[in-house]
Amino acid sequence: MNEDILLLLRSAEHWLDNYDRAEKCLLPNVSSSSCPLCQVHLLIYLGGCGDCPVRQDTGRDYCRGTPYYAARNTVESRTHESRFPEACQDIGKEYTYLVSLALRLHDEYLEYAFRRGMVFLA
Repeated sequence: MNEDILLLLRSAEHWLDNYDRAEKCLLPNVSSSSCPLCQVHLLIYLGGCGDCPVRQDTGRDYCRGTPYYAARNTVESRTHESRFPEACQDIGKEYTYLVSLALRLHDEYLEYAFRRGMVFLA
């Protein structure tokens, strides 16, 4: 679970980079090949997302049920770079989704550890 939290945060960071690129009228990279979660889970489970935390959250493969497709479609529909800033809203929603999922998993992990009597050393 800890690894998935880190992958979620790395994926969120990727979407934050996409947001910055879109604001600067640069092409955001919305491909699954650039997603840290997909790099791990799609390589292991060819033909599906296996135990990816996004799949576990939505119950669907390939980030269906998340803001991903709206962001991807918005970026891919832009015919001129000056219009990429319009994609920032959808990109921001994907970023927010990933961060909120990481926080929920973190809270679940801490609750589980507490119930099991696990001790954390600083």
